Amino acid sequence: MNEEQLKTYNKLPPPGSSRLIDFDRAEIVTLDSFPPRHVLKVTGVKPFLNMEVDLVPLVYIRQPEYWGIEVVGRLRGIGLPAPAPYTVSMPLDGFIGTQGIEVIGATRSEKIEVPIMPGGVSVPVQVTEQPGFPEPNLFQLEGETVKITYGILRRRGEFLEYHDKQRDLTFSGAKCEIDSLESKIGKLITVTLEVIPDSHELTLTLLLPKINLEGQKSSFATSAIRTKHLTSIGGPALVKGPLQTYDVLSLRGIASQGD
Repeated sequence: MNEEQLKTYNKLPPPGSSRLIDFDRAEIVTLDSFPPRHVLKVTGVKPFLNMEVDLVPLVYIRQPEYWGIEVVGRLRGIGLPAPAPYTVSMPLDGFIGTQGIEVIGATRSEKIEVPIMPGGVSVPVQVTEQPGFPEPNLFQLEGETVKITYGILRRRGEFLEYHDKQRDLTFSGAKCEIDSLESKIGKLITVTLEVIPDSHELTLTLLLPKINLEGQKSSFATSAIRTKHLTSIGGPALVKGPLQTYDVLSLRGIASQGD
C-alpha cells in the first residue's frame, strides 16, 4: 500500500457497530517453534455481555517501530449492558514493528518490545525458571458431584475437562477458553461454564498448588469455586444485592507428569 492508497483508506467512514474498549492485561506468548512465533493475548472486561471482542492491527505504508493493534468491541443488534470478562488472542506473524507492538484500548495503550534477530526473525522472551523439584503437568480431580481434569501436554496443549450432573464440557487454551493466573496461593484457572443473557454467567475457578512430585504421582486436596455473575438487560444497577454468588467445591486429586 502506498501513501495515496492509505489516504483513501483513512477517508472511509468508521463503522457504527465497533468501538475501542479497554483492556486489563496484554502479554506475548512465545510458541515452541523455529523460527519462534508469537501470539498476543489480551484480557479485560467488556461493557456488554453479548459484545464480540477482536484484536485489529493498524494499516501502515512501512514497518513502524511499534505496530499498533486495537482492542475492538463489536455489537450485533441490541446490546445487553452487563459487564463480562473477555480473553482474545491473535498470531503476530507480519504484525511486529522494528521494536515491538502497541496494544491500543479506549483510554490507554501499552507498548511491548519484541527483540529481533538479524534477518528479521523475532527472538522469544527468555523465561528463567528456578531450579528445583519436578512439577506435574496433569491434574485429575474429583469432588462429591464433579470431575475435573486439567493439563498442559505436549500433543494436546492446555486443556480442562469438566463433568457434573448437568454438563460435560471441554475447554482449550489454544482457543483462549482458559484464563490462567499465577498468584501467591497457587495457580488460578478459570473457565466459563454457561452464559444466560439477562440472567447470569457461570464461571469455574480451580486452585492448583505447586507440587513437588513424589515419584511419578502425588495426591493432594484443593478447592474450586463456581461463581454466578448476576446480570440484567438493564445493567448491574437493576440487580439487587451481591453481583456474585459462590459455590465452593472440595476436591481431591492426583498430580502426575503426562506426555
